[in-house]
Amino acid sequence: MSKISHSPHYERKFITLIENVLPFITEEKTVKIYSGHVVNMGSQRYQTFKKSGTKCVKCGLEGKFFALEKATLQKTNKYHFNLYGIDKDGNEVMITKDHIIPKCKEGKDYIDNYQTMCLKCNELKKDNYE
Repeated sequence: MSKISHSPHYERKFITLIENVLPFITEEKTVKIYSGHVVNMGSQRYQTFKKSGTKCVKCGLEGKFFALEKATLQKTNKYHFNLYGIDKDGNEVMITKDHIIPKCKEGKDYIDNYQTMCLKCNELKKDNYE
């Protein structure tokens, strides 16, 4: 039986349901205070989840919760929400924003060139696209 444990690369403060975060996503660079932490809710990653949903376009893994985290090597004290799904083995898998047309193939950084993808599928895709 697999245990659910977060990545050692992130310091986690708490987890919350998707319904508690999605309504605060905005196109403007606004901040929201969660449990004493200020979070920029205007990122393109959050906007992608709001527009395209929280399910991986490749394997169908559904994001189930957001975790308020920061990278352990990060020098600032700013936190952000990472979205996670649980795979069939009970392991957490981060849900990410993926470029449909990769940047190395001149794909642009705009909302219509993003899709929701789990980290496993994103790593398999790399710079390939159909």
